[in-house]
Amino acid sequence: IENAIGGPVAKPDAVVGLVRNMTSFNDDNVKLDAALKAQLHRIAETHGGKVPLHGRLFAQWLHYVFPRECPFPHKAGTAISMSPNEYGESYMASENEVESHAASRNSSFTAIHEIESEQWMSQWSEDEELQADYSLQLQAPWERSHGSTLLVGSMILLLCAAAGIFTVAGKGAAKSQHGAGLLPKAHFV
Repeated sequence: IENAIGGPVAKPDAVVGLVRNMTSFNDDNVKLDAALKAQLHRIAETHGGKVPLHGRLFAQWLHYVFPRECPFPHKAGTAISMSPNEYGESYMASENEVESHAASRNSSFTAIHEIESEQWMSQWSEDEELQADYSLQLQAPWERSHGSTLLVGSMILLLCAAAGIFTVAGKGAAKSQHGAGLLPKAHFV
């Protein structure tokens, strides 16, 4: 995706256009519904309008688009991988267990399908973990540069300073014309 986009961040519409043209493992067309598109736009809103392609939220989004091809990205430190041998000698299911499970799943397919559709995206987590430094490409909405505000503020400050100098100079000229203000005042007690 990064090669096609041409960088480590992308606008959500560019990602949608690219992913829409991909196929799943079974060569099925990708189904991007409104909820997935909205979720991608929320990821972009979090990062100032662009999606970081090496972030946990985007990997999570890809998991929901390609559930068999992209593993779910658990938060760092929350999941541990174990080898099958760590489960003991009965870590593999027997042929009878496989057939029994498949038969029960096939008989209750509609009920399972309804449950799965209700639980769709139930594991979604808003916790972001960026795998690279995006400080040059991304800014959070509250960190955006306020360069134009700074420029206008500087101009106003300069105008006020210039007006203040002219006002002080104007008062000094008026005093010198009347003879006052030529000598400093002194009071002796």
